[in-house]
Amino acid sequence: MSHKGIERLQRNSKRFKGFLLFLLLLLFLNYSLMGNRKTSEVKREKKRGDFFCKAGELSAYQKMTLGIPLNLNSETPEGLTAIPGIGKSLAGRIVKERIKRDGFKDIIELRSVSGIGEKTFLKIAPHVSL
Repeated sequence: MSHKGIERLQRNSKRFKGFLLFLLLLLFLNYSLMGNRKTSEVKREKKRGDFFCKAGELSAYQKMTLGIPLNLNSETPEGLTAIPGIGKSLAGRIVKERIKRDGFKDIIELRSVSGIGEKTFLKIAPHVSL
């Protein structure tokens, strides 16, 4: 083998050793950062970012924008106005009926609220839940 060939092998050997050292360093860092944690803890952390965990922090208008139904038994009168077809006065009447009934048991009970006929009920129903 020529002198240049030997130099090239030595140079490549040094690069390979450097690459291996880099990989070992990455493995060490991974172990030191994650090694003392249980797998279940890591999985739980990943689930914390799920949409459903954060939905409770959204305003009624944000929920409506995302297509998340509003809870009739917990939403404020202001929040209920985010639903198409519900203004301030109708939202107030819905809350009064909710208090009177000690909470709605079925969405169809909205029909007993003054100002909610069949047409309005059909418009509201897809946007509410219990």
